[in-house]
Amino acid sequence: MSASWDLVNLLTLLNWNTLPGWLWLLLWGSSLAVVMYWQKRWLQRDQVGFPDVIMLARADTTVVECNEACQKILGDWRGRRWIDVLLAEEQEQAQQKIAHLTPQQPTFTRISRVADAAGQVRWFEWINQGIFDRRGRLQFIRGVGRDITEKKQLEENLRLREAQLRTLLDALPLAVWARDPQGVLILQNATDRAWFGDLLGTSLEEAAQQHPHWPEYTSQVLADLERQGFSQLEGKEVIQGQERYTYRLAVKLQDQSKGLGLLGIVLDITEQKRLQRELTDQQERFRA
Repeated sequence: MSASWDLVNLLTLLNWNTLPGWLWLLLWGSSLAVVMYWQKRWLQRDQVGFPDVIMLARADTTVVECNEACQKILGDWRGRRWIDVLLAEEQEQAQQKIAHLTPQQPTFTRISRVADAAGQVRWFEWINQGIFDRRGRLQFIRGVGRDITEKKQLEENLRLREAQLRTLLDALPLAVWARDPQGVLILQNATDRAWFGDLLGTSLEEAAQQHPHWPEYTSQVLADLERQGFSQLEGKEVIQGQERYTYRLAVKLQDQSKGLGLLGIVLDITEQKRLQRELTDQQERFRA
């Protein structure tokens, strides 16, 4: 027989009613220690190689435990208050969120910048959970943080490029616009706003209410786009209260086989038309 089977037989032969109190206490303490040991082993096993940072802190944010990922990325924070490493405005926000933790609403999220073990500033998105005692008093805060530095850098690069593109578009002496697949205006540069008004977010039907000649123009554009994928039109229209000649170009925006909407430009060619007429008149006089 195995040793485990012998132990089971021994336990079944014991008269539990005659066991002394100290032995009960010893068995209870031993079982509690075993449970705590396996819980700790399970926690350590779950945290090994875990990509996110995990911290267990007291109610005052003093860190008492941190996983392997935390020690590798941020360093050993045990004994430190994590709130002290935040910027002033982030500290105030974190304190307010901690103060509003309750057993009914035990979690809150936050995004913060912290210096890693190498001194480099990183962005982390944290999910924090309060742990309360039976009286509802906050005892610990467990935080799980994900490194979103690359995401933040991509967002910052995207904002920078959008600002550069916006500056370039607004400096152009021609109108630039774009509509999504549902026909809603999603892009309008400064020249387009100056010529036709602020129409951002409007549909073709809504914009046509302010520009009565647009329905006919729109139907022609849609027919050209359906036939050849782009549209070119010249004609007269009112810009800032004056009748002007314009050249309009509209093209479909495509991403592989997915339609992204329309992109268009409008050029004021009034001066070109005037020069063409003058040149034609001069040629006719010369031939005469």
